[in-house]
Amino acid sequence: MRLLIALLLAAACQNSPATQVETQPLVGKPQDPKPAKPKQPAKAKPKRPVVVPPGAYLLQYRFPEGLIYDETTVRDFYLELVSGDKRVVYRVGSKESFRRTIVESSGDGPPEVERVQVVQMVRSVTQSATEDANEKVDAAQGRSFVWRKRGDDWFLYDSAGDAGGRFPRLVERLRNWREARLPPKPVKPGESWEVTAKAFLETAGQPLPPELQGSARFKLEEVTDGVARITFTFGYRWASGPPTNMEMSADGEGVWRFDVKNGRELGLEMKSTILAGDSGKGRASQKRTVEYGAKR
Repeated sequence: MRLLIALLLAAACQNSPATQVETQPLVGKPQDPKPAKPKQPAKAKPKRPVVVPPGAYLLQYRFPEGLIYDETTVRDFYLELVSGDKRVVYRVGSKESFRRTIVESSGDGPPEVERVQVVQMVRSVTQSATEDANEKVDAAQGRSFVWRKRGDDWFLYDSAGDAGGRFPRLVERLRNWREARLPPKPVKPGESWEVTAKAFLETAGQPLPPELQGSARFKLEEVTDGVARITFTFGYRWASGPPTNMEMSADGEGVWRFDVKNGRELGLEMKSTILAGDSGKGRASQKRTVEYGAKR
Protein backbone atom coordinates (compact mmCIF):
# COMPACT_ATOMS: atom_id res chain seq x y z
CA MET A 1 0.00 0.00 0.00
CA ARG A 2 2.78 2.45 0.90
CA LEU A 3 4.64 1.73 -2.32
CA LEU A 4 1.49 2.24 -4.37
CA ILE A 5 0.84 5.59 -2.66
CA ALA A 6 4.40 6.68 -3.38
CA LEU A 7 4.02 5.76 -7.03
CA LEU A 8 0.73 7.60 -7.27
CA LEU A 9 2.30 10.63 -5.67
CA ALA A 10 4.97 10.70 -8.34
CA ALA A 11 2.38 10.48 -11.09
CA ALA A 12 -0.11 12.93 -9.59
CA CYS A 13 -0.02 16.65 -9.00
CA GLN A 14 2.11 19.17 -7.17
CA ASN A 15 1.76 22.77 -5.30
CA SER A 16 -0.81 28.18 -1.54
CA PRO A 17 0.16 31.34 0.27
CA ALA A 18 1.80 33.54 -2.38
CA THR A 19 5.15 35.15 -1.65
CA GLN A 20 6.71 38.19 -3.23
CA VAL A 21 9.20 37.40 -5.96
CA GLU A 22 12.78 38.42 -5.27
CA THR A 23 14.41 38.92 -8.64
CA GLN A 24 17.98 37.69 -8.40
CA PRO A 25 20.67 39.01 -10.74
CA LEU A 26 22.18 36.44 -13.03
CA VAL A 27 25.94 36.31 -13.29
CA GLY A 28 27.01 36.64 -16.91
CA LYS A 29 25.48 34.41 -19.55
CA PRO A 30 24.67 30.80 -18.57
CA GLN A 31 27.10 28.25 -19.96
CA ASP A 32 26.13 24.91 -21.47
CA PRO A 33 26.89 21.79 -19.44
CA LYS A 34 29.32 20.70 -22.22
CA PRO A 35 30.77 23.28 -24.62
CA ALA A 36 29.70 22.53 -28.15
CA LYS A 37 32.37 21.94 -30.77
CA PRO A 38 32.65 24.79 -33.27
CA LYS A 39 30.77 24.07 -36.46
CA GLN A 40 30.65 25.69 -39.83
CA PRO A 41 27.48 27.74 -40.12
CA ALA A 42 24.93 25.85 -42.13
CA LYS A 43 23.00 27.55 -44.85
CA ALA A 44 19.52 28.23 -43.61
CA LYS A 45 16.86 26.57 -45.69
CA PRO A 46 14.00 28.90 -46.51
CA LYS A 47 10.77 27.83 -44.90
CA ARG A 48 8.02 26.84 -47.24
CA PRO A 49 4.89 28.86 -46.54
CA VAL A 50 2.00 26.86 -45.16
CA VAL A 51 -1.01 26.93 -47.43
CA VAL A 52 -4.15 27.45 -45.36
CA PRO A 53 -7.29 26.31 -47.20
CA PRO A 54 -10.40 28.52 -47.04
CA GLY A 55 -12.26 28.03 -43.77
CA ALA A 56 -9.24 26.36 -42.07
CA TYR A 57 -6.98 27.68 -39.31
CA LEU A 58 -3.26 27.26 -38.69
CA LEU A 59 -2.75 26.62 -34.97
CA GLN A 60 0.86 27.29 -33.98
CA TYR A 61 2.74 29.09 -31.22
CA ARG A 62 4.34 32.48 -31.79
CA PHE A 63 6.51 33.98 -29.05
CA PRO A 64 8.15 37.32 -29.94
CA GLU A 65 11.20 38.39 -27.95
CA GLY A 66 10.34 40.58 -24.95
CA LEU A 67 6.87 39.08 -24.44
CA ILE A 68 5.90 38.76 -20.76
CA TYR A 69 3.20 36.37 -19.61
CA ASP A 70 1.87 34.93 -16.34
CA GLU A 71 0.98 31.24 -16.20
CA THR A 72 -0.98 29.76 -13.28
CA THR A 73 -1.85 26.08 -12.87
CA VAL A 74 -4.04 24.54 -10.15
CA ARG A 75 -4.19 20.74 -9.75
CA ASP A 76 -6.19 18.45 -7.51
CA PHE A 77 -5.78 14.67 -7.19
CA TYR A 78 -7.97 12.41 -5.03
CA LEU A 79 -7.72 8.64 -4.63
CA GLU A 80 -9.43 6.16 -2.32
CA LEU A 81 -7.76 2.77 -1.84
CA VAL A 82 -9.21 -0.27 -0.06
CA SER A 83 -7.01 -3.20 1.04
CA GLY A 84 -8.76 -5.78 3.21
CA ASP A 85 -10.32 -3.86 6.10
CA LYS A 86 -8.06 -0.82 5.50
CA ARG A 87 -9.26 2.28 3.68
CA VAL A 88 -6.88 5.06 2.69
CA VAL A 89 -8.01 8.43 1.37
CA TYR A 90 -5.21 10.22 -0.40
CA ARG A 91 -5.29 13.77 -1.77
CA VAL A 92 -2.69 16.01 -3.39
CA GLY A 93 -3.27 19.64 -4.34
CA SER A 94 -0.91 22.14 -5.92
CA LYS A 95 -0.72 25.68 -7.22
CA GLU A 96 2.07 27.03 -9.40
CA SER A 97 2.41 30.53 -10.78
CA PHE A 98 5.25 31.64 -13.06
CA ARG A 99 6.07 34.98 -14.69
CA ARG A 100 7.89 34.20 -17.94
CA THR A 101 9.77 36.62 -20.19
CA ILE A 102 10.92 35.65 -23.68
CA VAL A 103 14.62 36.57 -24.03
CA GLU A 104 15.50 34.85 -27.31
CA SER A 105 13.06 33.39 -29.85
CA SER A 106 12.77 32.57 -33.52
CA GLY A 107 9.12 33.59 -33.31
CA ASP A 108 7.58 30.17 -34.01
CA GLY A 109 7.38 27.32 -31.52
CA PRO A 110 9.03 27.41 -28.09
CA PRO A 111 11.57 30.19 -27.46
CA GLU A 112 15.30 29.49 -27.10
CA VAL A 113 15.75 31.41 -23.83
CA GLU A 114 13.24 32.46 -21.15
CA ARG A 115 13.58 34.24 -17.84
CA VAL A 116 11.31 32.58 -15.25
CA GLN A 117 10.26 34.10 -11.94
CA VAL A 118 8.60 31.56 -9.63
CA VAL A 119 5.83 33.55 -7.98
CA GLN A 120 4.24 30.56 -6.24
CA MET A 121 4.95 26.85 -6.04
CA VAL A 122 3.08 25.14 -3.21
CA ARG A 123 1.95 21.56 -2.70
CA SER A 124 -0.44 20.11 -0.09
CA VAL A 125 -0.84 16.45 0.85
CA THR A 126 -3.36 14.67 3.08
CA GLN A 127 -4.08 10.98 3.69
CA SER A 128 -7.35 11.51 5.54
CA ALA A 129 -10.72 13.04 4.76
CA THR A 130 -10.61 14.90 8.09
CA GLU A 131 -6.98 15.88 8.76
CA ASP A 132 -5.54 19.24 7.73
CA ALA A 133 -3.44 19.33 4.61
CA ASN A 134 0.32 19.37 5.04
CA GLU A 135 1.47 22.27 2.85
CA LYS A 136 5.01 22.49 1.53
CA VAL A 137 6.55 25.44 -0.30
CA ASP A 138 9.02 24.44 -2.99
CA ALA A 139 12.55 25.83 -2.64
CA ALA A 140 12.21 27.48 -6.06
CA GLN A 141 9.43 29.82 -4.90
CA GLY A 142 10.46 33.48 -4.95
CA ARG A 143 13.53 32.85 -7.10
CA SER A 144 14.49 33.81 -10.64
CA PHE A 145 15.93 31.48 -13.30
CA VAL A 146 16.97 31.23 -16.92
CA TRP A 147 15.40 28.41 -18.94
CA ARG A 148 17.52 27.68 -22.05
CA LYS A 149 16.87 25.33 -24.96
CA ARG A 150 19.79 23.39 -26.42
CA GLY A 151 18.97 20.96 -29.21
CA ASP A 152 16.06 18.81 -28.09
CA ASP A 153 16.59 19.41 -24.37
CA TRP A 154 16.26 22.23 -21.85
CA PHE A 155 18.59 23.46 -19.09
CA LEU A 156 17.84 25.52 -15.96
CA TYR A 157 20.25 28.14 -14.58
CA ASP A 158 20.34 30.60 -11.70
CA SER A 159 22.97 32.99 -10.34
CA ALA A 160 25.00 30.00 -9.09
CA GLY A 161 25.07 28.26 -12.48
CA ASP A 162 23.41 24.98 -13.50
CA ALA A 163 20.30 24.62 -11.31
CA GLY A 164 18.56 21.59 -12.81
CA GLY A 165 19.81 19.15 -10.18
CA ARG A 166 18.81 21.46 -7.32
CA PHE A 167 15.28 22.19 -8.56
CA PRO A 168 14.04 18.98 -10.27
CA ARG A 169 10.35 19.71 -9.68
CA LEU A 170 10.66 23.09 -11.38
CA VAL A 171 12.42 21.51 -14.37
CA GLU A 172 9.55 19.02 -14.66
CA ARG A 173 6.93 21.77 -14.56
CA LEU A 174 8.68 24.07 -17.04
CA ARG A 175 9.16 21.28 -19.56
CA ASN A 176 5.58 21.74 -20.68
CA TRP A 177 5.52 23.29 -24.13
CA ARG A 178 2.22 22.29 -25.66
CA GLU A 179 3.10 22.46 -29.36
CA ALA A 180 3.02 18.65 -29.44
CA ARG A 181 -0.73 18.91 -28.84
CA LEU A 182 -1.35 21.13 -31.84
CA PRO A 183 -2.45 19.68 -35.20
CA PRO A 184 0.35 19.13 -37.76
CA LYS A 185 -1.58 20.97 -40.47
CA PRO A 186 -4.37 23.56 -40.76
CA VAL A 187 -7.75 22.34 -39.54
CA LYS A 188 -11.35 23.37 -40.02
CA PRO A 189 -14.03 23.50 -37.31
CA GLY A 190 -15.27 19.97 -36.74
CA GLU A 191 -11.96 18.31 -37.64
CA SER A 192 -9.96 16.23 -35.13
CA TRP A 193 -6.39 15.07 -34.53
CA GLU A 194 -4.73 12.64 -32.11
CA VAL A 195 -1.57 12.62 -29.96
CA THR A 196 0.02 9.86 -27.89
CA ALA A 197 -0.42 9.60 -24.11
CA LYS A 198 3.31 10.29 -23.76
CA ALA A 199 3.05 13.61 -25.61
CA PHE A 200 -0.15 14.49 -23.75
CA LEU A 201 1.41 14.06 -20.28
CA GLU A 202 4.81 15.54 -21.14
CA THR A 203 3.20 18.70 -22.48
CA ALA A 204 1.24 19.01 -19.23
CA GLY A 205 4.50 19.12 -17.24
CA GLN A 206 3.80 15.76 -15.60
CA PRO A 207 6.05 12.72 -15.03
CA LEU A 208 5.56 9.66 -17.18
CA PRO A 209 4.41 6.50 -15.35
CA PRO A 210 5.93 3.17 -16.45
CA GLU A 211 4.41 1.12 -19.27
CA LEU A 212 2.24 4.04 -20.38
CA GLN A 213 -0.25 3.38 -23.18
CA GLY A 214 -3.09 5.41 -24.65
CA SER A 215 -3.84 8.61 -26.51
CA ALA A 216 -5.72 11.92 -26.51
CA ARG A 217 -8.02 13.18 -29.24
CA PHE A 218 -8.53 16.89 -29.92
CA LYS A 219 -11.30 18.58 -31.91
CA LEU A 220 -11.56 22.17 -33.13
CA GLU A 221 -15.13 23.08 -32.21
CA GLU A 222 -15.24 26.73 -33.28
CA VAL A 223 -13.28 29.95 -33.69
CA THR A 224 -14.99 33.06 -32.29
CA ASP A 225 -13.35 36.52 -32.36
CA GLY A 226 -10.03 34.87 -33.14
CA VAL A 227 -10.15 32.44 -30.21
CA ALA A 228 -10.35 28.70 -30.91
CA ARG A 229 -12.31 26.45 -28.58
CA ILE A 230 -10.76 22.99 -28.68
CA THR A 231 -12.30 20.04 -26.84
CA PHE A 232 -10.40 16.87 -26.06
CA THR A 233 -10.85 13.42 -24.56
CA PHE A 234 -8.10 11.14 -23.30
CA GLY A 235 -7.55 7.67 -21.96
CA TYR A 236 -4.32 6.04 -20.84
CA ARG A 237 -3.18 3.03 -18.86
CA TRP A 238 -0.07 2.21 -16.88
CA ALA A 239 1.26 -0.34 -14.36
CA SER A 240 2.19 0.54 -10.78
CA GLY A 241 5.13 -1.88 -10.90
CA PRO A 242 6.21 -4.61 -8.45
CA PRO A 243 5.32 -5.78 -5.91
CA THR A 244 1.69 -4.68 -6.41
CA ASN A 245 1.70 -4.74 -10.25
CA MET A 246 -1.60 -2.93 -10.15
CA GLU A 247 -3.15 -1.75 -13.38
CA MET A 248 -3.96 1.97 -13.33
CA SER A 249 -6.12 3.97 -15.73
CA ALA A 250 -7.26 7.54 -16.31
CA ASP A 251 -10.03 8.70 -18.63
CA GLY A 252 -11.18 12.26 -19.00
CA GLU A 253 -12.05 15.32 -21.02
CA GLY A 254 -11.27 18.99 -21.23
CA VAL A 255 -11.49 22.31 -23.06
CA TRP A 256 -8.55 24.29 -24.43
CA ARG A 257 -8.71 27.95 -25.55
CA PHE A 258 -6.17 29.17 -28.10
CA ASP A 259 -5.57 32.65 -29.60
CA VAL A 260 -5.24 31.83 -33.31
CA LYS A 261 -4.01 35.24 -34.51
CA ASN A 262 -1.29 35.70 -31.89
CA GLY A 263 -0.39 32.01 -31.51
CA ARG A 264 -0.91 31.84 -27.75
CA GLU A 265 -2.63 29.57 -25.27
CA LEU A 266 -5.27 31.34 -23.16
CA GLY A 267 -6.34 28.58 -20.81
CA LEU A 268 -7.19 24.94 -20.25
CA GLU A 269 -9.52 22.97 -18.00
CA MET A 270 -9.65 19.19 -17.68
CA LYS A 271 -10.96 16.49 -15.36
CA SER A 272 -10.52 12.73 -15.23
CA THR A 273 -11.61 9.56 -13.47
CA ILE A 274 -8.91 7.26 -12.08
CA LEU A 275 -9.11 3.53 -11.40
CA ALA A 276 -6.50 1.52 -9.47
CA GLY A 277 -7.01 -2.21 -10.00
CA ASP A 278 -10.17 -3.53 -8.36
CA SER A 279 -9.78 -1.63 -5.09
CA GLY A 280 -9.09 1.98 -5.90
CA LYS A 281 -10.91 4.87 -7.52
CA GLY A 282 -10.45 8.60 -7.65
CA ARG A 283 -10.49 11.77 -9.69
CA ALA A 284 -8.16 14.49 -10.86
CA SER A 285 -8.58 18.00 -12.22
CA GLN A 286 -6.37 20.69 -13.67
CA LYS A 287 -6.98 24.33 -14.57
CA ARG A 288 -4.39 26.54 -16.27
CA THR A 289 -4.79 30.23 -17.08
CA VAL A 290 -2.37 32.41 -19.03
CA GLU A 291 -2.33 36.22 -19.07
CA TYR A 292 -0.14 38.19 -21.47
CA GLY A 293 1.38 41.62 -20.90
CA ALA A 294 2.92 44.10 -23.28
CA LYS A 295 6.37 43.51 -24.73
CA ARG A 296 9.20 45.06 -22.78
